[in-house]
Amino acid sequence: MIDQKDRKILNCLIDDARQSYREVAKKTGLSIVTVMKRVRALQKDGIIKQFTAMVDYEKLGFDLHAVIELEANKGMIPDLERFIAAQPNISRMFMVTGHVDAIAFGHFRNRRELERFIMTANQHPSVTNTVTRVVLSLTKDIRVKV
Repeated sequence: MIDQKDRKILNCLIDDARQSYREVAKKTGLSIVTVMKRVRALQKDGIIKQFTAMVDYEKLGFDLHAVIELEANKGMIPDLERFIAAQPNISRMFMVTGHVDAIAFGHFRNRRELERFIMTANQHPSVTNTVTRVVLSLTKDIRVKV
């Protein structure tokens, strides 16, 4: 279980994972040593999985974003997971309940790249159907505070 001190530290890191222990200590009212020990413990416990950057994909030439719903052949969900996880254009994948088995979020340079991905997915033995939705705009993209 985490306490209020851990939550304060986590929320600081959610805002900006690059800030120093000194900055986190100042914002949380904790000592630098306490912040350092707690961050290490949160990492050890798997609560902090990694420190990463939020990237603006459009500035890197990925002008097309898509949400792809995938249905798996019976008994082939593990194969579907491995196949989608190996795709370089897919940034997130969720196994879900409902009429589809998985939802993937992808970033593509253009329509042709998206089309190639969809054609490849539809030909994969683990996939029975895909439904693709092109993202028109991003309304909200934040990390949830704890």
